[in-house]
Amino acid sequence: MSLKKFLTGSPNGCISTFDDMLDILLSLLPAAIAGVLFFGFRAALLLFCCVASAALCEWGISRILPKAANVKDLSAVVTGLLVGMCMPSTVPLPVAILITVSATVIPRVFFGGHGCEIVSPAAFGAILTAVSFPTIANSFSDAFSGLSTASTPLNSPAGTYSYSQLLFGAHGGAIGEVGSLFLILGGLYLVFRRVASPAIILSAIFTAIIAALIFGQSVSVTVFGGGLLLGVIFMATARTTSPQNLSGQLAFGVFIGFLTVVLRKYASVDEGVYFAICAACLLRPLFSAIPEINIGGGKNENA
Repeated sequence: MSLKKFLTGSPNGCISTFDDMLDILLSLLPAAIAGVLFFGFRAALLLFCCVASAALCEWGISRILPKAANVKDLSAVVTGLLVGMCMPSTVPLPVAILITVSATVIPRVFFGGHGCEIVSPAAFGAILTAVSFPTIANSFSDAFSGLSTASTPLNSPAGTYSYSQLLFGAHGGAIGEVGSLFLILGGLYLVFRRVASPAIILSAIFTAIIAALIFGQSVSVTVFGGGLLLGVIFMATARTTSPQNLSGQLAFGVFIGFLTVVLRKYASVDEGVYFAICAACLLRPLFSAIPEINIGGGKNENA
């Protein structure tokens, strides 16, 4: 295996969509289970409703437009789970279902189904929640206690949360954003399985750290206190919406990391990573056109 193929997450041989989605589901399980343990039965119910509504929506569409949907490849299940993990556990179930169906239909079906998306459906769902239901999107419950709170690491003074609290999720936030350690474990699994690109993940996180230092933000909160890890590992690396050349992936990650910190500091929303991911996806052709970097292989090395 060449260094370039490792960094770009290029699979060995032909890998089916089902295999990729199964690996992503397995990698999300630790963080999803942690979110349920942190926020209780309400979080489990919300995740179930999101997954079920995405799968049922995909199944219904497959009856009408067979070429645009295939519930058996698990892509809708992944979308539903990710959309749910981007939400606070306090989101009303009808709102969660509406957002999930919209995230399944608008960025996917309208453009030809899985493999033809122009942006990450999960990131689109997170943005739709923040824009359409801002009050709901910013109403959190505190981990373990279940008490209502609007406080999260992103909107709290620096030093409020320790590294252990940020890593193990002892704070308010979205269901899938509070277990940073579990997201990292899932990311390592995806890299090992050649499903996710280390180049995108590392360039985005490294750039976010540099940008945080430039803008005077807390590095620990920048990386572990919001949705950066969830977005970068599980959404930005999707093969259908990210560049496949190494130079493009590096630029893609740099763009996401920098824009995330800028939006967090200057925009009216606390979380900017999902906006940054969708913007980067729309610019994917530009990133893909960047001249390739030739490392770890000879002249005939494929990206």
